[in-house]
This record gives sequence, C-alpha cells and structure tokens, in this order.
Amino acid sequence: MVSGPVKKNIETCLEDAEWYIRMAEKSMEMEAPHRVTVSMCIRAIIRGTDALCFYYTGERCDSGRSHSLHNTFANLYTDNELPEEYASYRSNIQKWVSEEKTKAEYRGQDYSTNELTKAVKQSRRYLKNCVKQVLKDEGLFERLDTDF
Repeated sequence: MVSGPVKKNIETCLEDAEWYIRMAEKSMEMEAPHRVTVSMCIRAIIRGTDALCFYYTGERCDSGRSHSLHNTFANLYTDNELPEEYASYRSNIQKWVSEEKTKAEYRGQDYSTNELTKAVKQSRRYLKNCVKQVLKDEGLFERLDTDF
C-alpha cells in the first residue's frame, strides 16, 4: 500500500488531471482558442502519467521533457510494472504529448471542433480506463471525487 508523501503526490497529480479536464471542457464551452483546449488535455495526460510514475517508481516522471513522456509510459509497461492491457495507451500519449504539445503551445496550431472533441475524449478515456483503473486497487480514489 502506498502511503505518506508518495500517496499525497499521487492524489495531487490526480486532482490536477481532473482540473485540467474540467478546464478543457469549459474552454470548449467558452469557445476559447482551440489550442487552449488541446493544451489542457495534454496537461491532464501528463499529470495522469505522473500519478502512475509516483505509484510504480516513487518519483515523478520526466514530464518536464514531455517529448520523452511516452517512453516513460512504455518503460512502465516493459518493466512489467504496468499491466499489459494498458500498453495501447502509449500511442495516445505519443500523439498528444509528443506531437501535438509543441503545435498547440508554441506554434499556435488551430484545431477543428472535431479534433477538440477527440482530444477531450481520448484524455478522459486514458485517465478513466488506465490511470484510474490501475490506481483503484490501491484505494487511492476513495478520497477523490473523480469522474474523469
């Protein structure tokens, strides 16, 4: 069972991820620039992956270097820490964090409404079906009112 500072870090990451998803949805409602919505989704994915890294390694993943985040996720899988059924999420992480982050945050990429909906759905799906499911067994979601 995870406890102490590591548990607190995991909870903080999950709360942050949930906040970013809510802000992505709110930015869509407010018709904010589309890159804002995509950036919020990307940050939710990063914080969710941070939670997994804290759980498995006791440390934050190297999300300051977001282009390597999908490798960090892959390492959790290949090191037999992350269950096999979650390996498919690596391609979503690679697409959004490695490929789209630079476009959205630094190049001002414009996205269609369809792409925004897809970004929110894929981010929410990753958080709910991978991050939340993996951490559920540890009872880490008891305190959080997350509905990713």
